[in-house]
Amino acid sequence: MTFADVLLPVFLVGAVGFLLGRIFRLTTKPLTKLVFTVFGPALVFQSLTTNALSGVDVWRTILFVLALETALLTLGAIGPLVLRWDDEKRAAALLAFSFNNVGTYGLPVLLFAFGQEGFALGVLYMLVHSAVQATVGVGIASWRKGMSASTLLSGVLRVRATAPSQGVPVVPEGTRSRAPRESAVAWFDRDGAVETKVFHRDDLRPDASLAGPAIILGEDATTLLPPGTVGRVDPFGSLILEIR
Repeated sequence: MTFADVLLPVFLVGAVGFLLGRIFRLTTKPLTKLVFTVFGPALVFQSLTTNALSGVDVWRTILFVLALETALLTLGAIGPLVLRWDDEKRAAALLAFSFNNVGTYGLPVLLFAFGQEGFALGVLYMLVHSAVQATVGVGIASWRKGMSASTLLSGVLRVRATAPSQGVPVVPEGTRSRAPRESAVAWFDRDGAVETKVFHRDDLRPDASLAGPAIILGEDATTLLPPGTVGRVDPFGSLILEIR
């Protein structure tokens, strides 16, 4: 492998990308997504299927990565403990100390220095490290004060996904009242002090319609309807405001 075959293309691609970005003000987000979702996995797949690594080399690399990460996690845990940092600082320090930035930057150097076999071992190292980072690293990053070890392990092993329901009302019609629970005096710039109805968000059914002035209290937000504003709840439980 020569400099012109391996390293020069890397510098040329970087230079072309820099010039295109400066001249045309291109955004890097689409290209970054393409690299992480298409080019990166394709590189790993191509390397693992075309380079004949022995089983000994594969297991030796896997065990080395696991031993290295274990040692880094141990050292990263001892330092903040000696310094008597709180739990959140310890988690942040452990994450920064234990998981270095392993990506495709060093692979051309491996190819240049050690040939295809070294390149294949580097890809395998990157793959195993990424797997550890996506499990243990994510667990450390998602840790919160007071979280138990079982909750943390459950969060690592399970990925939760949420999405809005389609076609099914969040609250069945006719099951909850839309009458105000109380009233309060609210100040509006145009109308001054006005007696204002106070509703609780959980009391509003999908067909509810409210005319301001009104206050809607919820767990995550308080919504104010000034005079002349109409609020309605759609079939999915969303609050729609109309200013007339």
